[in-house]
Amino acid sequence: MRIPTINSQAVLSLVAGATMLLPVSALAMRCGTVLITKGDVQAKVVRYCGDPVQTHERYALKTGFYAGSGLVYNDASGRSTKIKRYYPYGRYEVLIEEWIFNFGPNKLMRQVTFENGIVVDVETLDYGYHD
Repeated sequence: MRIPTINSQAVLSLVAGATMLLPVSALAMRCGTVLITKGDVQAKVVRYCGDPVQTHERYALKTGFYAGSGLVYNDASGRSTKIKRYYPYGRYEVLIEEWIFNFGPNKLMRQVTFENGIVVDVETLDYGYHD
């Protein structure tokens, strides 16, 4: 009885093809061969994805926090435990921009949210449309 051999190139191409079917992170979008993810700058997004079809910008106030520790009394005997606490240290203004990309009627549109020019969120929208 002859045992069939497995072609390593066939297995490799099968594995590579299967990984292409896996979903991309919810906080990412693909523009050509480049992946746009959280932390990327606006210049990279424009370079690889082109200009957005719609933009919206607004300012928001955010509160900064620093880590500290404090004592918390958590039982009737008066024993305390040391926990990490976060204390506000001030407010600062952030420019929030939302860009919408239309990749055509056969692909889903994407909304990319920037804070001070850095990608913080990528949302999937409905199917695109013809220009």
